[in-house]
Amino acid sequence: MKSIVLSLMLVIGVGLPANGRAEILTFKEWKLQQILEAQRYGQTVKKQLKQQNHNRRLRRIVASSRPQKSTESLVAEPTQGDLVMETLELQSQQAEANIRTSQSLGIQDYFEIYLHQQPDSKRAFEEISEKLTNSEMAELLLAYSRHLSDDR
Repeated sequence: MKSIVLSLMLVIGVGLPANGRAEILTFKEWKLQQILEAQRYGQTVKKQLKQQNHNRRLRRIVASSRPQKSTESLVAEPTQGDLVMETLELQSQQAEANIRTSQSLGIQDYFEIYLHQQPDSKRAFEEISEKLTNSEMAELLLAYSRHLSDDR
């Protein structure tokens, strides 16, 4: 499940410093970036959901002020707005799952998702080796060791 949610999470780019090369993020920076992006997405979906709820209430007010022509019109079929609401509710649930997943990211995820996909792996590992704490480096080496054993 975690891999599915991770694959659905939005990926944001890393800015380029003045020398034109992308700076490699530390584990803490990367995890914070993932959490913030998941939260931003969740906030966006919630705003859309709130707006859609507001629009739905307005449509109901307008519809209730019109005289009913027959009893058949009392049975409401799903409208486009209902379908949009359903989609937004599903996206909201997914956003909440993305936030929980991003908060539970570990050093192995950092290795497999972020470091492993860097175009210049050697440079990435050289740069990151200078930034990680001893504990983070030990965890990263453990994740690398697990990755190697999984490949066999």
